[in-house]
Amino acid sequence: MEIIGLLIAFVVIIGMVMKRINLGIAMFTGSIIIGLTSPKIGLTHFFEFLSAGLFSKTTLELVLVIINIGIIANLMDKTGLVDQMIGALSTLFRKFQIILAVVPSVMGALAIPGGAMLSAPMVNSIAKDLNLSNRKKMAINLLFRHIWYFVFPFTPGLILAAGLLGRDVFYLIRHLAPLTIVLGVVGFITLFRGMENSSIKEAKAVVKRRAVKELFLALLPLLVGILLPFFTPLPFWGALSIGIVILVIYKWDKIEFQMIWQSIEWKLSLGILGIMVFREFINNLDALYQLAESIINAGMPIWFLAVVLPGLVGFLTGSTSGAIGITFPLLIPFISGNQIDMGYVVLMYGSAFFSYYISPVHFCLILTAEYFGVTLKDTYKELFWPTLAGIGMMVILFFIY
Repeated sequence: MEIIGLLIAFVVIIGMVMKRINLGIAMFTGSIIIGLTSPKIGLTHFFEFLSAGLFSKTTLELVLVIINIGIIANLMDKTGLVDQMIGALSTLFRKFQIILAVVPSVMGALAIPGGAMLSAPMVNSIAKDLNLSNRKKMAINLLFRHIWYFVFPFTPGLILAAGLLGRDVFYLIRHLAPLTIVLGVVGFITLFRGMENSSIKEAKAVVKRRAVKELFLALLPLLVGILLPFFTPLPFWGALSIGIVILVIYKWDKIEFQMIWQSIEWKLSLGILGIMVFREFINNLDALYQLAESIINAGMPIWFLAVVLPGLVGFLTGSTSGAIGITFPLLIPFISGNQIDMGYVVLMYGSAFFSYYISPVHFCLILTAEYFGVTLKDTYKELFWPTLAGIGMMVILFFIY
């Protein structure tokens, strides 16, 4: 009965997410189905597990991190720090190719809502004299916006995966970093191949020094959030809070209280709560461990499940957070012994990312393809080699780890 309830919950969650119902609501619904179909949980322990999932230390820290990231990203956008950052980078780098890669990267790293549509016109403007096709510009915008999903500690999917695995986010980054390097290098080579070696007139030294200062001030809230946990016992959410205070002081004249309130990622926070409750219920299903043993004994390779489940959910939902939140709690018992096998984690996270990345319901893909007036088929052609290289590196890392 537990397994039937789990399968029903899985189907219901995917169906709700595909209909764009909030991930948190979908996960809570799945948890209710599991609770009611499990003899071990039932009504007797339902609220006990619900409370454990909602108020665990890991859950609360994840929610605080997500809230603080939303505030920093939105305030940087609204107060002009993003424009300041891009302006400084344009002064410091003479090559149009580098600026074309950096602009969508900045938007992607900050996870600004609608960031793909913010960077698309910038990419179009920078490339106007470079004789680039629209499908090439589309591919540049999409690829360099997303290569940071493996290494940038503010990425919601990365934070969620680390929380579910019970690992520090920087520990996860160390294992995933080669994917960003390969995607970036192969993408740069293939997408900028044949482009004229166009340069911007070199700025004077005094202008460059001013640009360095402007860049440092624009990045300071982020640097504080990233670096403080390395050098102090301060938790990630605490470092981000200090970053917010610095940002508010620096841009005091441009900040209003409602801007902070409006920056809070309520929907994503609800999603985190739902995922952590779902994990709590999953962890208390005896039948899940029996299923894992049965699958292993039947000869089904774990790597197959680690690729197919996150890949399928990521493709259907167009969401890395959805794929991670739904499938990681199911798969972690399969890959956990005395310690978690990071090779399988790379497969799980990589599959969730690449399937989301090419999904026809991926908002960034749809919106920017429409903006540049290109088909998804043309976009896939431009992104074929970097994507193939990234998947190849994922497989290599699986065998290394």
